[in-house]
Amino acid sequence: MKHPKLSLISALVCFGFLALTACSSDDSSSSSASSGEGGQNNDKPNTESTLTQMACSEIMYHHPDSTVEWVEIFIEDGEDIENMALSELRLDGAVEYNFPEEALKKGEHIVVTGDLDAFKKAYPDFNGRLFGPWNTDNKGYVEKLSNGGDVVSVKLRGAGDVDCSFDNTPPWPSLADGEGASLVYLGGNASMPTNWAASKKLGGNPGSGEDEVYAPLTIRINEVAPTDGSNDWIEFYNSGKADADISGWLLIAKRRADTLTIPAGTVVPANGFLVLEQSVFGESLLLLRRGENLYLREFIDGKWTNSETGLEYPATPSGTAGVLELSDGTLMQGSLKSDTKGKKNVSEMLSGPLYVNEIFYNPPEGQIEFIEIINTADSAVALSLPVGSKSGVWEISGLGEAALETIKIPAGGLLLMLPDTSILDLDAYASTLAENVVLQKYSGKISNRGEQILVKEPYAFVEDLTKPNGIDWCYRWSDAVLYSDDGLWSEEADGMGMSLHRADFSMPGSDPAAWEANLPTPGEK
Repeated sequence: MKHPKLSLISALVCFGFLALTACSSDDSSSSSASSGEGGQNNDKPNTESTLTQMACSEIMYHHPDSTVEWVEIFIEDGEDIENMALSELRLDGAVEYNFPEEALKKGEHIVVTGDLDAFKKAYPDFNGRLFGPWNTDNKGYVEKLSNGGDVVSVKLRGAGDVDCSFDNTPPWPSLADGEGASLVYLGGNASMPTNWAASKKLGGNPGSGEDEVYAPLTIRINEVAPTDGSNDWIEFYNSGKADADISGWLLIAKRRADTLTIPAGTVVPANGFLVLEQSVFGESLLLLRRGENLYLREFIDGKWTNSETGLEYPATPSGTAGVLELSDGTLMQGSLKSDTKGKKNVSEMLSGPLYVNEIFYNPPEGQIEFIEIINTADSAVALSLPVGSKSGVWEISGLGEAALETIKIPAGGLLLMLPDTSILDLDAYASTLAENVVLQKYSGKISNRGEQILVKEPYAFVEDLTKPNGIDWCYRWSDAVLYSDDGLWSEEADGMGMSLHRADFSMPGSDPAAWEANLPTPGEK
């Protein structure tokens, strides 16, 4: 039997052509490519795209010259594209662009930019194929790739599209964050930071597909004890087969804008751990409970080799923060319930009370995506709360903007979040839901290929004039989910009518073992 709430969503949303394009899946929808340069003819069939897998090979999101931004794409696998327009090849997500009626051969890397003149000035020797400019906003200004991170989607009619993430927080390479390097794709899941690296060539190497990158280190920051300076410690892990001398390396705390030098004689054993205590550094090792972005940079003979490793840890009111290895071999960072000082991290994540409960990320045509948040607490959770002298608001990243200020999720209740679609009558739909279900729209779109969704509670703030309203908010992660349409994640949830259901709240949200595929049940536990 089809679930009644899902039927109602389909009935409310999929009404007429406009509604259909608003709610159909990425793989079948052509609405986002229906205007602009290289317009589509949807009456003509496309056969090559079903055999073609696209990829982003390089992204310049934060060039030192703010007018220079670009994305390089190529055919990673499969057949040539005879006509990009008829195949509906386009960029979506962070920026939008529809490719013209030209062919794309396998092996060729093409570049799309927001400013053709600025690109040509920055790269006078570029001799590849250049496209652009990409879309403008509602005021007529060319859209920018966010310096704080986003997702670039390369879309193609049928199968073969891809979502490429980028960010400016660890473990993403800091050299790509305004320091002149581009982000270069290494292969694998393009949502994972470990599958990207900083280019060795300043400005990147657009159009070539041959990009030297800085090799990853065998050392990582594995765990930290942030105690605001009372009894801090930091743990390193060496995955290499040889001992690693990290004497003279620099530890960078970006939020504090502070730098520490690793003392002489510091060696991390092969396939082993090393803990440095507060006493080694004195008061200068100040790991803040409000969260920090840490980088460990390799220095040889007093010079940075441009190789680094990083850890972003959220506000951690108690316990430690660090890296966990998940069932599929990927790594997840966050706060830990208890420390595992000097050994492999096996602790549970410090999470809750709000969790991602269900994700319908790639609905079949005629249905609408949604995400569901559950409150596991015994009392209601207000998503707007006092933090010191300010009023803080919970944030759910990865969904675009959502007005969460006035929402209160009842004890054991659900927050059902739907995309901002003008023809969806929320009041009518809300009347069909249980009393403990709260309905909310969001402005973005859940990626069909995978991305990180963070449920974040405001914990503290720092005055920072470079941030909106002069405030840099520090968040505790109530839950973190980096889902995927690849690897051990369920195939049935990838456009086959099923959604991802949380099966285990004790496991990290990014672990595929914590999820199972089942029929969508929006607003139902």
